[in-house]
Amino acid sequence: MVVIPAGSFRMGDLSGGGGGDEKPVHRVTIPRPFAVGKYEVTQAEWRAVMGSNPSWFKGDRNPVEEVRWNDAQDFVRRLNTKTGKQYRLLTEAEWEYAARAGTTTQYSWGDSVGSGNANCNGCGSRWDNDQPAPVGSFNSNRFGLHDMLGNVWEWVEDCYNDSYNGAPADGSAQTGLNFCNRVTRGGSWNNYPGFIRAADRYGTSQSTETAFWDSASPGRFSEAKALLLESLFLYLLGVSRGGKAASGRVAVPPFDVETSAAGRRYQPRARGWAER
Repeated sequence: MVVIPAGSFRMGDLSGGGGGDEKPVHRVTIPRPFAVGKYEVTQAEWRAVMGSNPSWFKGDRNPVEEVRWNDAQDFVRRLNTKTGKQYRLLTEAEWEYAARAGTTTQYSWGDSVGSGNANCNGCGSRWDNDQPAPVGSFNSNRFGLHDMLGNVWEWVEDCYNDSYNGAPADGSAQTGLNFCNRVTRGGSWNNYPGFIRAADRYGTSQSTETAFWDSASPGRFSEAKALLLESLFLYLLGVSRGGKAASGRVAVPPFDVETSAAGRRYQPRARGWAER
């Protein structure tokens, strides 16, 4: 697990070129540190908890995909039962805070997608527009987290709203809307660079698998050993929306830290989790 410090940041379209759902830019305060898995949740980790592997692109070190938001929640419940801890999906604000890692640029490494920084359609990697990459194939961001941008979409806890008007300023999840599609973040291997920006977001049905692919995952938790305990970050695969898919992360509250937990076919995967 990687402990993410408490702090404040500006959330949304800081560059001015994003969609209307990334506005208005607003300041959010994350009141407590939270622990998050260093890598996306792998297929081996998912299988250790769930007993099966829904992924289309098989590989024990690949992130799990073809995961619905409801599947991610089921995973968290089972994980909590097995470990005696309290894991959850990250809130959308926690996700963007962790993905930005203190930066204000479009990507955590700068304003240009560059080459070899992530897996997307046009990112210059060997997996571009072909399939998800094994977890940890790219450099981490400043917080030490891998694959926050690209590879597979990630589910978060929040309901999707088409703007940030009325969004919580305390890092909590926005829920309780009359109509609740869930938010997916991060983009995937077959999305163009604009979809893997730190501010990019998408809403999709929590009960739809195909809604998350382009590749979506539950979040992340790393650790396939004794039931992937200490770095459970889960990826929830996201939904396809013109090449967009989502995944998610899970968090756990073990030490006064906030915790959260997410191809060409729509499929979700898991990235990791956080501990509280």
